[in-house]
Amino acid sequence: MTIYYRRHLNFVLLLKLLYVLCYGQGLTKPSNIVLENNGFKNVVIAFHDSVGEDPALIDTLKKTLIDASKVLYNATRKRAYFKEITILLPSSWTTISASAATTETLQFADFIISDLSSTRHLPQARSYRGCGRQGIHVLLNKEFLTNTRVQPYYTKPEKFFVHAWAEFRWGVFQEYGEEGELPFYFSIKYGRPEAIRCPFSLKGLISTKNNTICYPNFINPRTGLYSEECFWRPYPYKQAVKASIMDYQFIQEIETFCDDEQTNYKTLHNSEAPSKHNHLCEYRSTWDVITSTGDFHNNKNPPRDLSDSELVPQFRVLKATSRRKRSNRRSPSKHLYPELYTRADIHLMDDNIGRPYLEIYVHVLHGFMPVVGMNVTATIEHPQGEHVLLDVHDNGGGADIAKNDGIYSRYYTNLRLPGRYHVSVYVQNSDNTVVLDKVVDDIEIPHTTRITKRSIYGPVVRKLTGQSFFLERDLSVEAPRDIVSPSRIHDLQIVEINGQNKTAELTWTAPGDDMDDYKTVHHYDLFIGLNIQNVRELLSMTLENGRPVHGSIWKETIPASHAFGYLERFIWKAPLAISDVEEKLHFAVAVRGVDKTGNCGKISNVVTFSLS
Repeated sequence: MTIYYRRHLNFVLLLKLLYVLCYGQGLTKPSNIVLENNGFKNVVIAFHDSVGEDPALIDTLKKTLIDASKVLYNATRKRAYFKEITILLPSSWTTISASAATTETLQFADFIISDLSSTRHLPQARSYRGCGRQGIHVLLNKEFLTNTRVQPYYTKPEKFFVHAWAEFRWGVFQEYGEEGELPFYFSIKYGRPEAIRCPFSLKGLISTKNNTICYPNFINPRTGLYSEECFWRPYPYKQAVKASIMDYQFIQEIETFCDDEQTNYKTLHNSEAPSKHNHLCEYRSTWDVITSTGDFHNNKNPPRDLSDSELVPQFRVLKATSRRKRSNRRSPSKHLYPELYTRADIHLMDDNIGRPYLEIYVHVLHGFMPVVGMNVTATIEHPQGEHVLLDVHDNGGGADIAKNDGIYSRYYTNLRLPGRYHVSVYVQNSDNTVVLDKVVDDIEIPHTTRITKRSIYGPVVRKLTGQSFFLERDLSVEAPRDIVSPSRIHDLQIVEINGQNKTAELTWTAPGDDMDDYKTVHHYDLFIGLNIQNVRELLSMTLENGRPVHGSIWKETIPASHAFGYLERFIWKAPLAISDVEEKLHFAVAVRGVDKTGNCGKISNVVTFSLS
């Protein structure tokens, strides 16, 4: 159930919201975390000022981290554990003696523990740069430590901790269904609706909330999936599988990540499930992504036998240095109110498209909750004085990997002359600006999430002075031909199917001609797989390089209608030559944008359906 409501902010809190902290630093510092001899060092966990002073919290945190170190060691198959951890206390904590911090700050902590919300939250890793890349930090609610015997923490909290760590450190993502979407998909391998999960061998029950089993008569003919009243409930124990930590980690037997070992059903990656991880990591297993990162690439940190005592981290407790109290930090009654944070992160990249480009990210939070609906504009000042305005979006398209997460993202590819460029960011609220607060009430049904919407009243207008960088290459004299491809589409969806007419309605967010600029792509390539048994074949196979092992794959060209950021909608009809001959009509479909010079974007996520 999803609940929406608007709540007026009191006058004092409204004054707080008018103040936006503008940081020149990026969303992430160059990471101080290192993995040496299988041990993670320089991990910083900070208590936010909102957490009241409580020495017992430190002991509880240490115990959770000791247990998490053992879970991490087993999950990584003896390749990693937590060796050195720094716990950073607020300067307002006076009864606990601790050395003063030198370089450690709350702003750049890897984990932040707060008490800004009275509702329970699962640990949340905030990521923005996609698969295989480290995120910003992990947010923990105080209740995660103090009330572990209630939903959703009624099992080992250390497993939730490792789940969040994996997303933060290695850029892997959840393998259950996205919030607000059906937890089912059509399996082209087995020819029936299935629950989103990894591995496929994870057992459970499909039923309604009142425990009525969902038989085939519950399948909605417009989607080919079970109706909205049906849910997938994995059995919490007595499972034969060992994965995945990125899926239902609360299950007793789950202890590691899904991999590509075809002979081991206990950990075999489910590559056809439309999970967030598969969408963003192009259907690679979590273990494949993790072992390809700098921590383990080229057999770095190979497995090592360690005893339980050797897996206990070394703790260092520091106290944050006192800061001059800002006028917007506390009211006269000394109650702490959350602030509205706005920070910008700009990366100069030259590794994907053959020429330099910018990645621009703007992070807007109220306390630790995302603020959506902001008008965010970046200004790029060129060396010759030209100013280019660029809207930065939180729409799930182009550079933005997740819609409505409070991280506004954009690429910029029009760098030409050598010299110094300067980027500044302008942030302003709109009538649609709201604060989103997500609460997971039942981890066994992860897509049923309560979302509270709170409006921001009054103007929020700030300019972030931004960052400068120097471009050495003179791109204006290099080959003038277009070499920049459209950005990858990662939100392809099936809206409705019609078995009688043999049609499927598809939607996706339009990419730009050059990554996510506002020029419309020339056309789209639609790849259709009929009765294939592996969706990954669509990601690597075209008409020019062979045929699938099972079934057939072909390509259709469809015109582009909209510029970047707008919703494309297309009704695809199965060819009569196929529908009249084939007994089974099980399809997998993917799409990519193509510009007028023939540059092709990466293949999108894959959707599956049946028209039988």
